[in-house]
Amino acid sequence: MLSLNYATALLFFAAALVAGTLLGWVLFQLRTGTRFVPRERHSEQLTALRQRYRRRLRAVRDVMLRHRATEDDLRRRLQTELARGVAEAKLLDEATAEAGDLRLRVAGLSRTLAEQDEVLCDLRRQEHSLRSELHAALKGLSAFESERAVLRIERDELVARTQRLQALPAAATESADGPAPELATESADRPAGGSLRAELADRDARIHELECALRESDARATSLEQDLHRWKYRIAPLALHLQQKRERAAAGIHLPPVPPPQHDRAGDDLRQIRGIGRGLEKKLRAAGITRFAQIAQMSPAELANLAVRVGVAATRPLRDRWAEQAREQEERSPLAGAG
Repeated sequence: MLSLNYATALLFFAAALVAGTLLGWVLFQLRTGTRFVPRERHSEQLTALRQRYRRRLRAVRDVMLRHRATEDDLRRRLQTELARGVAEAKLLDEATAEAGDLRLRVAGLSRTLAEQDEVLCDLRRQEHSLRSELHAALKGLSAFESERAVLRIERDELVARTQRLQALPAAATESADGPAPELATESADRPAGGSLRAELADRDARIHELECALRESDARATSLEQDLHRWKYRIAPLALHLQQKRERAAAGIHLPPVPPPQHDRAGDDLRQIRGIGRGLEKKLRAAGITRFAQIAQMSPAELANLAVRVGVAATRPLRDRWAEQAREQEERSPLAGAG
């Protein structure tokens, strides 16, 4: 009984071992999908798989290298952009500081412009007062001339009367019976010779006083006219400089303030203008003309008046083209280029 059970168990174990072996072989065949793969073919497949793996590995390495190169490029570009941002921030700070300086400069220019406006107003008031004085002097001069003409007429009449009275004694000696009726009538109507001479002397003294006063008035009028022209020539550069500043301020051009030209002793060399020599230059400087700008800004009438004042022909400035030459010299001068 016991031996039968042992043999059955052994048989069952053997059958199970065979069935397991067959099942394992079947499963292996199903997984590999081939039956009886030769060793050479298996080696070829393994070699192809290794080559494919190596190609994929190289492709992955190339992609990694490209990514690293792209990363380095992006890092460099980022550093460049950061440096550019720092430079632009620095430029922005400098521009802000320069804008503050420009605001301060504009404020200074505005104050300077206001001061020069006040100076120009003062100069114009002085010019107006000088014109008023000149007008009054010219009126007094015309009154003096009228009175002098009247006195000269009266003096001529007194001289004629004196000559007639001096001729009376000669006429009386010629007529033994007495003076002629018309001479007697004239001598009766007119005062005596002594009173006529006294009146004539008084008139001469009055005429002399009027002539002295007239000469003084002429000198005063000439001085006032010279002062007026001098003030006018001093106002003209200031007005031009003020107008240029206003035009620059309106155009938004902010330049460092340039001081207006000062009429010092040196001035410009007026002999650079053809037709002006050493003597004429001295006369022009005595008349207050020391700059090319003053001559360049004159009208033809003012140039003719200036020529008469300095003792030359009135047509000489137009003939020699003083104004055009003065403008050319002014453009060549360094001060005109800086302004």
